[in-house]
Amino acid sequence: EAMQILADQLGAIIYVQHREDASAIGAAMLASEALGLSFGLSDEPARVYHPDMNNHQLYVRLFSVYKRVYTHLANDMHQLNTIQPA
Repeated sequence: EAMQILADQLGAIIYVQHREDASAIGAAMLASEALGLSFGLSDEPARVYHPDMNNHQLYVRLFSVYKRVYTHLANDMHQLNTIQPA
């Protein structure tokens, strides 16, 4: 499941609220945190995803390889992107 993969990649617990206004609530939470205000939800999360730290370590290793590969291929990939069909 996508949320489990995200928890594994980040190595963090993911709390999911099943609400229609989840995006707005998330934006309000981020804004209140930036302002140093507390913001709590009375609703319990519908799902909680705990990271599998073995998977997290695998993602850390894969991302390390990806960064090296990208550094070597970035110019070529950008050049390929400029080629247009006749």
